[in-house]
Amino acid sequence: MRIRNEVGGMLRGWRALGALGCLLLILLTGCAGGNAPNVGTTSGDTGTLAGNDPNAAPTPPPFPAFTVGAWVNDMSPKKGKTDRLYVLVRLHDSAMAGPSQPPPEGSIQVTAIIDSTPQQKSNDKAGYIFFDFTANAPPTVPSVITVTAVYQGRPYQTTTFYTVLPEIKGTPTPGAGTPTVTPTPHP
Repeated sequence: MRIRNEVGGMLRGWRALGALGCLLLILLTGCAGGNAPNVGTTSGDTGTLAGNDPNAAPTPPPFPAFTVGAWVNDMSPKKGKTDRLYVLVRLHDSAMAGPSQPPPEGSIQVTAIIDSTPQQKSNDKAGYIFFDFTANAPPTVPSVITVTAVYQGRPYQTTTFYTVLPEIKGTPTPGAGTPTVTPTPHP
């Protein structure tokens, strides 16, 4: 009986040692798989370090020569309310030696598609374009506005959105004290 217990204990020890050995083998195989990147090499478009100097800073991508941004004055207007879309266009020095500048007045044509209706205007001297519109999108559904600006014959596009608030209907509950409103479901 004593020999049997000793043999059983040895078998459990060998099983644990075998499991630990398999785990170690898996870990070592994963580390030696050859898929780890080599930091000292260069690649044309992956943003790795330039040359063989591991202390060299990565080369940043070139700064765009032109940018366009757009935003809506009231992101959640009531249906039928007049709202305004603001668009800002800027020219940038590619060397980033100075601040961005507005393009010459009237030089950038901008088209905004608001609720499937295109509107077109050109920039003012500060680089702004304003589009007034009536918020007629369905309530609670974001209405995406697409803005396209053309600079040197190339279109630049951005998007923004607004969401019409749902109409909340209610009936006052008669009674003493502070009046309360009971909301009715939205159709």
